[in-house]
Amino acid sequence: MFDPWIGLVGSFVFLAVLMLPVNRFNGVKSKDWFKGFSIIFFSSWVIWLLSNYSSIVKVIGSAELGYIIALIAGIAITNLLKIPSWLMQSARGELFIKTAIVLLGAKILLTSFLTSIPTILAAAFLSFPVVWIIAFFISKNWA
Repeated sequence: MFDPWIGLVGSFVFLAVLMLPVNRFNGVKSKDWFKGFSIIFFSSWVIWLLSNYSSIVKVIGSAELGYIIALIAGIAITNLLKIPSWLMQSARGELFIKTAIVLLGAKILLTSFLTSIPTILAAAFLSFPVVWIIAFFISKNWA
């Protein structure tokens, strides 16, 4: 069976390889960005694990607990601690939001395309003989 820890490490490596050149292009030092990304990535997984802990979810009564924990942790960290500049370079929310919007748009486009393929193929296969017959009769009348 699939080990979820392999998926965690795989997604970390995939996102790091995907985002490292982008941040390098934006002028962020690779070493600093990677340290900050590692902290942000694994702390988000800890928050996700806490939010899906069944005892906590039963008490709160909501599966969206992870968003609340992440919001509280973000507010507490930014207001109570002095954040190093290398971590701030990795915590640029606008880049993550833009990336998420692009990936969501690609998913929606791909999903709608895949669900439309049978209709598109049916229309193409049904219209081909009709167009061929019309073209045949037009060519006979012009000859």
